[in-house]
Amino acid sequence: MRKVGTLTSGLTLLTLGIVILIDVIGKKQWFYKIIPFWPVILVGLGLEILWYLLTMKRHGVTEAIRIDARSLALLSLVGVFAIAFYTTSIQAGQVQLSVAAMKNVIQESFGEKVISLPDLQYPVENTKRIELNNRVGKVNVVSTDSKQVKIRINVHVKGLESDVAQQEAKKWMPQITQGTSLRIEEDPSIFNNQSKISGIDFQLEVPKNLTLQIVSYSGDLSVTDYTGDIIVMNQMGKISLERVRGNIQISGEDSQVAVRGVTGNAVVNVRSSSIDANDITGAFNGTSQFGDIQVSKIGGNVSAESQNGRVILNDISGDASVKTQIGDIQANGMKGALQLFAENGNINIESEVRNNWNVTATRGMISLKIPKDSNIQFSGETKRGIVKGPTKTNADANGASVSEKMGAGTYSVKAHSDDGAITVTTS
Repeated sequence: MRKVGTLTSGLTLLTLGIVILIDVIGKKQWFYKIIPFWPVILVGLGLEILWYLLTMKRHGVTEAIRIDARSLALLSLVGVFAIAFYTTSIQAGQVQLSVAAMKNVIQESFGEKVISLPDLQYPVENTKRIELNNRVGKVNVVSTDSKQVKIRINVHVKGLESDVAQQEAKKWMPQITQGTSLRIEEDPSIFNNQSKISGIDFQLEVPKNLTLQIVSYSGDLSVTDYTGDIIVMNQMGKISLERVRGNIQISGEDSQVAVRGVTGNAVVNVRSSSIDANDITGAFNGTSQFGDIQVSKIGGNVSAESQNGRVILNDISGDASVKTQIGDIQANGMKGALQLFAENGNINIESEVRNNWNVTATRGMISLKIPKDSNIQFSGETKRGIVKGPTKTNADANGASVSEKMGAGTYSVKAHSDDGAITVTTS
């Protein structure tokens, strides 16, 4: 009796061993890729049986053929595993399709939809001011050469099918009144507990030289390429003003503010967020209770105060007055007079001296980096710490002080610390 199947089982084991070894060494996934081709083993076993039959017939040998039990067991094991893998893959695909279909149904019935209302246009021959009161939603404003205000409105509706959402959105068209001011205001009852409206976005195109006032309770706000004064009040959301030709005034609670390219003055007051102001031709005045203030390239005077946060100044043409309760002060490229006070923080200045400096750190160190050809009258004093002037050093434990003159002594540089070192470095 001749056993058949040993060659097929041998080749199968050899192939599986090589593939698994490659997967382990090369971290591949070949094993799962070849499993679906398991019927090749059946083809191999059939070919082996035919080959034996033809060989025996050619040699005139009559002998019974028996399939090797171990080969049959291996074939069964691989086949069962492959069928299970194939069935699981199909079921997983069907489940994914079902989940996707269900997700679409849920989104259609209960998801949020954005409904665009018809555009509105209003002439502004006798209008001097645009006022927008938006409770929840985004606001985007740009200038236009047109003589009309154009208003685009997108309403966010939740939990309704499309047709019903369209009808619901139309109910909440903002109230608009016009006189010397064009006032755009939402119905106060729009965001009650039963309302399906989750927010309203506004896009405004405003003619030049109109004062713009925006009051927003929750939502991001951006004004770009605008000509005219701007007043913004926002409780929560990002505020971005870029390329504005006019004065700006911003107040917010949890409102992260970014101001870029203002031809005019800027006043920014926030409670618990950061301020980033850059490229302002006029003066800057900013306050933050909990957040950093970063100011760069200011043509006028700067006044900045942070209770809990750093203040960073770069390239300031005018005078600078800065105060922090908890936070460092860093100043670079200063051209005007300096009045810096840090109650709990360090002060670092790297700049030419072109005016008088008065620097105080109650509990913190003071570091001044100035050119070696500066013309200053330096006076440094600390109750606890070392004072290192341009050329002199004092490390008296009972209180150190240094006074000396550099160059012509044109500008007064005073540095005082209750608890911290004072260092002047020249280069």
